[in-house]
Amino acid sequence: MKKYILVDNLWELKRYKSSLGKRWIVEIDPGDPLKLSRLQSFLFSYQLIEKPIVFIESVEKWNKEDLKWLVEALKKSEADVVVSSSHSEILKKFGKFEDLSVPKPWETEKWIGKIKEISKYHSTTINTDAALELLKRVGTDLDLISKEIEKLSVISDHPSLEDVQEMVPLYSKPNLFEFIYLTLSKNDMALEFLKEILIDTHPLIVVKNLENSGVLLTQLILIGRKDHSWNDIKDVSKRLQVKTSQIADLVGFSIGNKKRKNLLKVIKFDDMIHFLEELQDVEVKIKNGGDSKFLLLNFVKEWIQGKKERDLNVYE
Repeated sequence: MKKYILVDNLWELKRYKSSLGKRWIVEIDPGDPLKLSRLQSFLFSYQLIEKPIVFIESVEKWNKEDLKWLVEALKKSEADVVVSSSHSEILKKFGKFEDLSVPKPWETEKWIGKIKEISKYHSTTINTDAALELLKRVGTDLDLISKEIEKLSVISDHPSLEDVQEMVPLYSKPNLFEFIYLTLSKNDMALEFLKEILIDTHPLIVVKNLENSGVLLTQLILIGRKDHSWNDIKDVSKRLQVKTSQIADLVGFSIGNKKRKNLLKVIKFDDMIHFLEELQDVEVKIKNGGDSKFLLLNFVKEWIQGKKERDLNVYE
């Protein structure tokens, strides 16, 4: 048995290990300087009384030479082995792998399914409304979601929406990812988000992120395609060398439990050129000693007020 798993969270890793049953598991730490000699004994020793499952974690942390050795060693070994990594490109070196990574931020239905799966693991059942509220409060952190469901399972076998609202704190705070979308779409909520973000984030960091996203949206407008499939997003992501999540956020894919509008259908090229020119002016003034918070807040406010002719209504 040789299994390769793409995993980027502790909950899935723990669940997978428990699914292996009561077999003796030998865990190989990526930071162990003696890992190759240990592996040599387990992969090629046939005198062990009990045959273990060799669990090799986080191989993305291995250097290239050791990783090459492991790939070749597993081709020759008859031992039962599980290899885990958070990088799909590395697992492809070994062969076909199972994807246990968390869903993309906009894949709401998959997140709901994952939350229900975790609730069963904790011997409880959560309905869709309660799962959505949990996602809203905790965000897309699978390990934290598991901890909160474990807490809910103590009070009820079927935690309700009201139970989640009462027992689960609001972890999700305004973040740059959400703020940028709200700003580009000229939503009034952007100003409130910005006030919270500026408490512990330097204005120039916000300016740079706004600029990067503004340039990306302008590039997407120039491509000339307003509707994108998931394959389109992946292709454009490779071409422009940006994360798929950044593009998906701008072209109408849902994020978390919010439905998005496709900004390519509501923002014009000339609007974005004006946006970037004004933003660069703000950046220069901040660097020259201007009141950074005032300049940024005023810029966002004036951009939002440009929606007077029509309400973009970016949230459905």
